[in-house]
Amino acid sequence: LSSIQRIHGQGGSKQRAKTRGKVVKLLCKDLKWKGHHIYMDRYFTSVPLLRCLERNGIYGCGTLKCTSIGLPDDITDPPRMARGESIARQNRNLVATVWQDKKKNKVIKHYIYVHFLSTNSNPTGKGSTFRREKNVRFQI
Repeated sequence: LSSIQRIHGQGGSKQRAKTRGKVVKLLCKDLKWKGHHIYMDRYFTSVPLLRCLERNGIYGCGTLKCTSIGLPDDITDPPRMARGESIARQNRNLVATVWQDKKKNKVIKHYIYVHFLSTNSNPTGKGSTFRREKNVRFQI
């Protein structure tokens, strides 16, 4: 980092969320309009942050908490799904996905939902993915 700044994260949950966003924006300030892609964990990822980064020509991707603001109900509280199933919702270039993990949580004895948010790809474009268990490529 070329400059070090002290950022305080005191206050309620909304204040802490704004502070996390400030940290990411500060770290990305020199990346504007250069087509960079950044990857975050659920501590930093939020709908407002990814929208802000996208307005500055920076693409973002990361896991997120199911309680994040701005997500559709079927993403935050998904219906019962079979292992490996997923639901995706799109709003402009922002894609929110939830899928049921294939592994059970040993403590609470049920399958875990994984929440994911991205502006990294063209949501209307085609691509391919590799399914490890079948060794076959699928067009998506």
